[in-house]
Amino acid sequence: MTNEFGITLLDMLLLYTQLAGELDNNLKLHHQRTAYVAYRIARRRGLPEQELERVLHTALIHDIGIITAHNEKIEWLSFDLNDYGYHGKVGGFLTAQSEVLRPFSRIISHHHVKWIERAQMSHLPEIEQEIQQILHIADRMTTLIADNRAIAFQREDILNKMAAASGTMFKPELVDILMEVESKEAFWLELEQGDLFDYLKYHDLHFLHPLTNDEIMDVARTIVYAVDYRQTYTAAHSIATAELAGILAEKMDVSPHDLLITRFGMLLHDIGKIKIDSHIFNNPKELTREEFELVQSHPFIGRKLINDALHLPEVAKLIAHHHERLDGSGYPFNLQGHQLKLLDRIGAIADMTCAMMEDRPYRQGCDQECVLAEIRSQAYSRKLDMAVYKVLEDNIDEIFPKIKDTIGGTFGTYRKLLEIMMTGDM
Repeated sequence: MTNEFGITLLDMLLLYTQLAGELDNNLKLHHQRTAYVAYRIARRRGLPEQELERVLHTALIHDIGIITAHNEKIEWLSFDLNDYGYHGKVGGFLTAQSEVLRPFSRIISHHHVKWIERAQMSHLPEIEQEIQQILHIADRMTTLIADNRAIAFQREDILNKMAAASGTMFKPELVDILMEVESKEAFWLELEQGDLFDYLKYHDLHFLHPLTNDEIMDVARTIVYAVDYRQTYTAAHSIATAELAGILAEKMDVSPHDLLITRFGMLLHDIGKIKIDSHIFNNPKELTREEFELVQSHPFIGRKLINDALHLPEVAKLIAHHHERLDGSGYPFNLQGHQLKLLDRIGAIADMTCAMMEDRPYRQGCDQECVLAEIRSQAYSRKLDMAVYKVLEDNIDEIFPKIKDTIGGTFGTYRKLLEIMMTGDM
């Protein structure tokens, strides 16, 4: 299947770093700086192009487990990190769920293993052990950068600390290579910017080929897992909503392009929730006015993330509009019916339907009759689209069990992740 968007894996992973930045801006800078340093070391090391690709992409997503394991009490930006916690294992598990990202999984799981602890990785292929050590030295080096001081005044201290850890924390040959690549002032200036875009545009990276549509969805699912798995009650929501929206769109004979927009946009529709503290979603009590206003911001944040990272206005609009209502009572733009396209109307019903089917802190999930009754009521009240509701109603006996199975399967994966977070074992 072709890629209508022209999106590369690098684009998707840079979207992830933007997303991580909404949780903690240090996390965005850390991923991009680590990727830059690791890529520079790997190039000087002479790794083949296929492995350079793996180094760059693995480094960009190596701490994805921190998003899901956000309550883990470790100082992940501390250079002398002795308690690795479980975020590496969580990240390894998440990336293993993706066919595209699976080649990075074992490296991510072990990315805090020191040189003197390398026996822990003896079961890995030699090239993965090498990439892990490259990632480890880049990861630890970038934790030493303080953003409140000019990097020129930090350079000597950083290099001294890296050299002192040669042979213990780090593979000596890689420390030597780091000392070679750091000798140019541009290396440090790129680090100070903390942005890969300027560096990469000056390099002919042949491996930056567009993903297929299926591969885009595959990578997006892992990014969505990282966000939705932050709390039990949303663990299956985006996956189920994207499936339901796609079914409704197909039955309404939308074009192949619009079907792709629907599936991709509704898969990512709640990524803006990364900005909102997860305790709000787990709270069984009624939200305060301030908390509800914060929740209402997530479509706006999601739109900005997609616009900034992927430049896909149709996808961004669908994300922005999934809580709008035909009578203007929705949020965050209070749009009226004539301003909402068919895909927006499909997305709104898919989102609400799946939310009602799922358990929440304050109620159990609704059955088929309960869901239809509420969607019907909102359609007759001219909040939701009547034509989309009719498609849902006419096909509910097919749709409801299919979506329930999707919710159950996604929760099965989530429960496996919880086991890792409790035991530390994959």
